[in-house]
Amino acid sequence: MCSCGATLGSGARRGEGYVAQFRIPELAKLPLAPPLPGQEHPMTPTLHMAAIPTHDRDFVASLAKGLSILSAFEHADVLGNQELVDLTGMPKATVSRFTGTLEKLGYLRFDEKQRKYRVGGRVLNLGSITMQKHGIQRVSAPFMQQLADELDVSVLLATREHSRMLLLDIVRPPICSVTINKQVGDLLAMETTSLGLAYLVASPTRERAAILKELQRVSSVDWPSYRADVERVHAEYKRLGFVVSRRVRGGVLSAAAVPIVSSGSEIFVLSCAAPSQQLSKARLEKRVGPRVAEAAKAIQTALRTG
Repeated sequence: MCSCGATLGSGARRGEGYVAQFRIPELAKLPLAPPLPGQEHPMTPTLHMAAIPTHDRDFVASLAKGLSILSAFEHADVLGNQELVDLTGMPKATVSRFTGTLEKLGYLRFDEKQRKYRVGGRVLNLGSITMQKHGIQRVSAPFMQQLADELDVSVLLATREHSRMLLLDIVRPPICSVTINKQVGDLLAMETTSLGLAYLVASPTRERAAILKELQRVSSVDWPSYRADVERVHAEYKRLGFVVSRRVRGGVLSAAAVPIVSSGSEIFVLSCAAPSQQLSKARLEKRVGPRVAEAAKAIQTALRTG
């Protein structure tokens, strides 16, 4: 079983001067080199307080601190104050005040047996209401099932959560035994997935610039290669109408992905992934990619008219 979502490798063609001649203006504003030691952040940049933009007049740091506490529960179901200190970089006294406040408001629940916190009912209710409102899973479900049955691939639906991709739905292939070992609610690395790169293709300039700036500070990102990948997929999407990735994670997985933009400008990504031996370059570009694009267009139309 593959342990991650469909990823886009760094083996893109790069001709002489390719990286320097940017077609994406946001990339030209960012340095070519990776961050210096001490500047990078090993986790999601929006979670760790060291990444907070202290000079931004429109940024409320106290609110960001409270939200970073809630974001930490992406990493575990149950967390104590010390674990939250380690994840957020905040002092223990500050963490204690925020967890106490969030518990009183119902956003966290204290587990007496473990003496740690869990996500509270207000967070769960907010998520449920949000998903019911835009109804993306309900609309996309028949199209995803059809793609899985017709192409014998794993079909994924995701959206952005900070600088990662949140898996909203997944349909397994009916025959193929190699599938994606992920569940709904899991977070996938934005910089290494076709889901994330397809999201960047559709994101507005300001949002894309913010995402790229965050990812540039993540220590695990091979920044020069990623810059070139972003350039490549923009050109690829313009030419093909979908983003293609082949032979990633040791040649195990290949995928085609397409962004979907709702009437409320929410961006989702639909992707079909399967073993690389099953998805040749020709099949990806001639069969799988076009079918994903057709399904994405149908879902987008249904979202906007429904």
